[in-house]
Parts: sequence; structure tokens; C-alpha cells
Amino acid sequence: MIAKARIAKIESNLTPQQVVLNWLAETLRQHDSYHVWFEQVLGQPSGEFPLNKVTKTLREAARAAMKGQGRSASAEADDDAVQEAHFLVKLFLRTYEMLQDQAQRFDASLSICVLKMRLCGFRAMLDLDVREAIKVLRGGAMPATARRSDIDRLSRRLEEYSLDPLPGSSKARRQKKQAAGKLDDDAAHGTMGSWFRMRIGIDELGDDIVDFLVKVRLTREMIQAISRTYFAGQPILFRKDSERLEKLVGAAEGLATMHNIMLWTYDFRPEGDDSSGGQPRVFEPPIDSLIDQEAVREQVIANVAKNVAYEVRLAKAETLIGLGESDQGHRLIREAFLKLYGPGKPQ
Repeated sequence: MIAKARIAKIESNLTPQQVVLNWLAETLRQHDSYHVWFEQVLGQPSGEFPLNKVTKTLREAARAAMKGQGRSASAEADDDAVQEAHFLVKLFLRTYEMLQDQAQRFDASLSICVLKMRLCGFRAMLDLDVREAIKVLRGGAMPATARRSDIDRLSRRLEEYSLDPLPGSSKARRQKKQAAGKLDDDAAHGTMGSWFRMRIGIDELGDDIVDFLVKVRLTREMIQAISRTYFAGQPILFRKDSERLEKLVGAAEGLATMHNIMLWTYDFRPEGDDSSGGQPRVFEPPIDSLIDQEAVREQVIANVAKNVAYEVRLAKAETLIGLGESDQGHRLIREAFLKLYGPGKPQ
């Protein structure tokens, strides 16, 4: 009884933020992930739901703190405390809605980037093998029984796979004809080159990786900003969810590094990118195509505040609507949308 009385006295002196922080810390301590916690909450009595539980603690604390100060003053303090606590709980839940919504997209982006990187690596290694094979074929290293037509046919097929057509090859001649406005005789026959030109390019891969890296870093920075600003720096992610997000960030950064290594290792020049006279130019590392992770970091930081403000406005709107102030809540929703997605805003 003495211990309970002490706890009650301590709770009566807590601010709404402190009440929510205590509830959140206990919740994160007892569960490893949002999914596990949410399933447990659904199976509990309504009094154990986050908003109801926090509200009960706050009302008891507010009444104890305002004891003897009149009913109207007590009611006003009670409502203010509940509104602040509801906002913080709603912000926590909105943060997780954002994270859960992005998680599946992140998984898909990671899989696509990994697949495209493998295709680009295969493309680069295949090109090296093909060019070597063409040199061997043209050097005459073939069995005596092989017919000349077979050698020519194989050479033409291998040349279709080459990223940079060899001078004097049928592919190089065809490209020169096309550049001069002449009809490509092979176009109607659906040559192998028409298929291979659909292959994944290194620039497309770089764009996908940057997009993935920006979004996953932005999500992490937003959660950290919300934690610092509204939850006194206290963690707001369950352990497994936090670990998963960090792994995604690490994977995106690793892909960016591997992309740059591939650019420095292999010659990914566009087809027909030769110097004057039709001779292959000396390979130069495509510096402009490298992923600048510092530039990505600056881009993310520049967008954190407005995205956090959007989530905060929506949490406030949900709080107001839940407490019966629908008009004000809907006004905030409209304001949040226009500030982030309205006319003139980058999409």
C-alpha cells in the first residue's frame, strides 16, 4: 500500500509528456517489434489500449495536481493534459504507420537494385568475354573443319553483345549507316542487338540506388528528429524494427559503394561512343555518374523538417478529431497536404 501510494504521488507530478514517455519505455521494453505489440493490444480489454491507458493516468494525475483549485480550472487542465498526451501517442502511431508503409517499398527497392546490379555485372563481364572471343575468332584459332560462314556468323552474333562496337565490325558499320540516315537492313529481322539494347544500364541502376538511399535515409532521419523534438530523445522504435531500418540503410549505402566500384572497374560507355575517326576512345572513369553519398545526405537533411511537419500536423489533426473538434482537425489535414503536396511543391 505504501509503495502504491508513492507511485500515485509521483505520477500526479508527471507532465503529459513524461506519462507518455513512461508508457512508451515500458512498451518498448516488453516487446521486440510493433507487430508483436499490436497483436497483443488487440487481444486486451479496451482499457489497456494506448490512448485509454494514458488518458486514465493523466486524468488521475491532473485531478490530484489541481485539487482545491475549483472544478472549472481542474477540467481545463485535465483537457489540456489529455490533448497533449493524445497527440504524442498519435504521433508515435503515425510514425509507425509511415515506417510500415515504407517497409514493403524498401524491401522491393532493395530486391530490384540487387537484381539490376547483378545484371549490370553480368553485362560487363559478358562484354569482356565477348570481345576476347571476337579477337580469337578473327585470329583464325578455329578447327580446320569449321566453315568460314560459321565464323562470320558467330562473329556477328558476338558483336551484338559488345557494349562498344569494334572498329570495322558489322555493328559499327550499321551504326554509321543509321547516323547517316540510311535504313538499317537488319532492323526488320529483329537482330540480337534489338533485344540486348533493352538490357539494364548502369545509369538506370544508379538512379534506382539514389532513390532508394534517399528514401530510407529520410525515413531514419525523420524518426530521429521526431524522437529528439517530441519524445525528449527517447527511442520510439521497437528493437527489431530499429535494427531492420538500420540494415536497410546499410544495404542502400553498400549498393551505392558497389555501384561506384563497378563504374571504376568496367567500361560502361554507351554504344558507339568513339572518338573521331571511329577509333575507340581511352576509357575515362565517368565521374559525373558516381553516387555522391554526401550530396545524398545534404538532400535528405534539406527535406527532413517539412516531412516531419507533415506527420506532426496529421497527428494533431487526428487528436483534435478524436476529441470532438472535427472542424479544426480537418482544417489541419488540408493545411498539411497543401504545405507538402500543394501547387508549386516538388513531387
